Formats: sequence, structure tokens, C-alpha cells
Amino acid sequence: MQSLKLYVIKRVVFVIVMSLSIIFIFQYFMIERAKELHLKNLQHLTLLLERNFSILMDLYSSPALIRYNIQKLREEVPGLTAVYIRYGKHVYFYPQKGGERVGDICNAYKSGVFEDNGTVVVCVPIKSEYASEFVVFESSPSGVFGVAFDEKVQDSYLVPWEAGTVVVSVFLIILGGLVVFTSWSEVMQNFKAMFRFVKKMEQIVERISRNSNPEKVKIQKEKLLKYARGITIKEFKQIVSLIAYLVEKLHEFAKKASNLAMKDPLTGLFNRNYLRVFVEGKLLALWHRHRFPFSVAMIDLDNFKRINDTYGHGKGDEVLKGLAELLQSTLRGSDIAVRFGGEEILVVMPYTDKESAKKALERVRKLFKELDFEISQPVTFSAGIASFPDDVESVIPLERLIKIADERLYRAKKMGKDRIVID
Repeated sequence: MQSLKLYVIKRVVFVIVMSLSIIFIFQYFMIERAKELHLKNLQHLTLLLERNFSILMDLYSSPALIRYNIQKLREEVPGLTAVYIRYGKHVYFYPQKGGERVGDICNAYKSGVFEDNGTVVVCVPIKSEYASEFVVFESSPSGVFGVAFDEKVQDSYLVPWEAGTVVVSVFLIILGGLVVFTSWSEVMQNFKAMFRFVKKMEQIVERISRNSNPEKVKIQKEKLLKYARGITIKEFKQIVSLIAYLVEKLHEFAKKASNLAMKDPLTGLFNRNYLRVFVEGKLLALWHRHRFPFSVAMIDLDNFKRINDTYGHGKGDEVLKGLAELLQSTLRGSDIAVRFGGEEILVVMPYTDKESAKKALERVRKLFKELDFEISQPVTFSAGIASFPDDVESVIPLERLIKIADERLYRAKKMGKDRIVID
């Protein structure tokens, strides 16, 4: 059974990882799309430059003028590093090294976009046109126009975009962390208030079970309500209200039970009449309706007959009373110990699963084994534990759960005694 804190942390981490994954995947595809648009933009820009130079070369045949315009173009267009023009028999390029490299690529591939050593080379064909008054006839390509652009131009707007995305992601994570932290702080405050409430409730239940002064019980109930006011979460308030209602009902039942003979005179434990009237008649239906977990443990002293036969029934009574006193002092006030018959003791443990019940009884078993009854060997007991809803779907009747606990007690005896079996 994992804690609420671990449960929340696991799911918060999962949500953060999933959110970051989605953000970075989305960013990756958007950057790829931006690169694609950037390359298309370079293609359109190259086509416009090719058109301008085609017109220029048709109007003027001066190579010096063409070279001047190429140099001017490199200065005016951001990121443009080299230009290459082959028009008919004429070839123009600038600068020397970069222009020749662009020429090699464009003469080899004629048309397209190519990445080359930190530059993007765009090649388009130059086509000559012949016009009449009514129609334009386009001839076959008569040259090639190539331009190289520095890839850093692309980085100049992609890098800030990526950085901005990272900053926004970190901001969202911090904001989400603050929301989770403040929410968790409020939940923990409610838990602390609820724990104080339950602790005070156990004190009240213990006083009720011992038939304390009604006025003292009333004072404790007022303190209980004060703790309840510190709880602000709706679901916790509902749980607290239910617990307060149960305590109120327990108080009423205790008043009615006080006139009945409900305790075993030898051990001071409750008897089977108390089990029938109070537990089965009053609490069982309530536990079943709200599906509260609870466990029953059947305890039996090991080798009890031999103790009676060897040391007498007085020593047997002393051992039985020693176990009863240890159970009453060690278990919670809300746990109900019943002398079921002979040396058998039934313990009803509300709001407790099998593992927790076993842990509590293991503590009793070890302490009991250390008691000195002035006989030749330590006295031990065995126990079997069954719980709702792990072992039965319905707690009504209680005999089914007791039968399972009894069978596990029998298994503990067969396994060598001095042990607790829960399955």
C-alpha cells in the first residue's frame, strides 16, 4: 500500500515528463517547418534576383556593369556570400573562391537547393524569351544563376526561438511546481489536523470503553471538534464528520452496554455477549456499509493444557490474565479483545489491514514471550488473522471471518506454534 505522497509525486513526475516531451517534440517539428519555409523563401528570393539580372543582361552587354551589380548585390542582401551567373557564353561570379564553388554545384545540378560547408546554395535556370505583340514564347534554358547564403542567417532567428521555447518551458515547470507545492502543503496541513483528530478520537474511544466520567468525555469531544475546524478540504471534512458520528454512536452504545454484563470476570476482557450485542449488532453493519477495512485475530496459548496439568489451574489463570493485560496495554484503545472461550482470545481491530494487524500482534507476541511466569520455559501463543475486504466480500455474518482466522490459527499450530499466520 503506497502513501499518498508517493502516489502524487509519481503522477506529477509523469505529467512533467510527458509535458516536456510534447513541448520539445512540437518544437522540433516547428523548427523543421521553419527551416523548410526559410529555404522556400531563399528560392523565391533567388528567382527574383535571376529575373533582375536577366533583364539587366538583356539591356546592357557591359561585363563591368554586370560585375559591379553582382558586388553591390552581395553587399545589399543579408547573408548572401557568393553569386555565380552563366548566361550564354558569358560567366560572372563573385567572390573568386565562393563564386567558383557555386558554379561547380549549379553546373552539375542545374536547379535546386543544396547545403555546402555552412552555406545554402540555390540554383535556378536562366531562360531567354521572345515576345510578339500577343504572346511570349519561352525558349530552352540558356544559362544558370546561382547564389550562396550563409546558414547563420537561419540561426539568427531560429536560436532565439529555441531559447524562448526553453525559457517558457522552464517557467511553466516552475509555475507547475509552485502550484503542486502549495497544494501539497495544504493537503499535508489537513493530514496533520486529521491525525490530531484521530489521536484525540482514540482517547475518547478509550475513555468510553473504560466507562469514563461522561463530563470528561464531553470535554474531549469539544477538543475533537476544535481539531476538526482546522481541516479545509471537503473530502477530509466528510471523513472527519463520519468519524465524529461514529464516536457519538459509540458513546451511545457504551451507555446502553454499561448495564449489561459484557466482561469476562477472570481476564477483564470483553465476553462473547459483548461481541454479539455491540460488535455484531451495532458496528458490523456500519463497517460493511462504508467498507472500512478491519481485521480479526484468533489467539490461542501454546501448550496451555500442559501448563494446567503440570502447574495447576491457578498458574493457567495467571498466564491467561498476563496475556489479557498485555493485550489491553499494548493494543490501541479502539481494538476490541474478547475472551472467546477457554484459552482462546479474539481481537477485533477496526481500520486495520492484515499486515498492520500482524505487526501489532508480533509486538505483543515478543513481549509476552519475555514475561516470567516462574515455570521452566517461556510461554508463547499462536494466532491466525483474517481481514475485510481482503478475505471476504461481506462481513455479515462475522462467523465467516472468524472461521478463516481460526483455520489460520490451526495452520500456525501445525507449523510449530509461536507464530502468526495471515494467509
